[in-house]
Amino acid sequence: ILMPLVFLRRVPAASPGEAILLMAVCFIGLFAIIWTHEMGHIAAAWRFHIRTEKITLGPLGGLAHLNAPAKTPKEDIWISLAGPAVHLIWLVVLWPIEWLLTDYAYFSTWYGFAIWYLVATNEVLLVFNLLPIFPLDGGRVLRALLSMKHHPNRATIWAANVGIVGGLLIAVSALSQPSTASSIGLVIGLSCVLASVNEKRSA
Repeated sequence: ILMPLVFLRRVPAASPGEAILLMAVCFIGLFAIIWTHEMGHIAAAWRFHIRTEKITLGPLGGLAHLNAPAKTPKEDIWISLAGPAVHLIWLVVLWPIEWLLTDYAYFSTWYGFAIWYLVATNEVLLVFNLLPIFPLDGGRVLRALLSMKHHPNRATIWAANVGIVGGLLIAVSALSQPSTASSIGLVIGLSCVLASVNEKRSA
């Protein structure tokens, strides 16, 4: 309910009809990207005989509910990186299309805006998900790398400490942004802190 309203305030539209169209592009595009990201995790998990029967999608991301944990740190790394790898597939398809668009189509048409939005969103989510912060994929990769040489619980505690600091930095930096971005960034940062604290408590 909230995400379309956020998009509606931010799309560069000349009329109410165009605003609704661009809002729909943003809303559908975001969830298509999140869904394919989670399907990347699921495909990699299938490779290691781990099934997944449910995906949770939310305005701030998604979660593939694996039926079992990865058996080794290397498997965990592959499964974790499969999600961000999907963004690269999106970009390999979208970058040539973006390059072929004329300046008029790129800046003055709904499909030019759609291509820009999909490219920008995939670029941001690719980089963001690789940050070494729980519950992001980068946090899982950091824990897996540490657990190759240390006890998994100790590796989780260390990775969670990094996640707590990273989440706080996201929250603090968000406060310097405009109101809407500040609120979203603050929620994301605090969510990362809470997820890291929960991982640390479990370890």
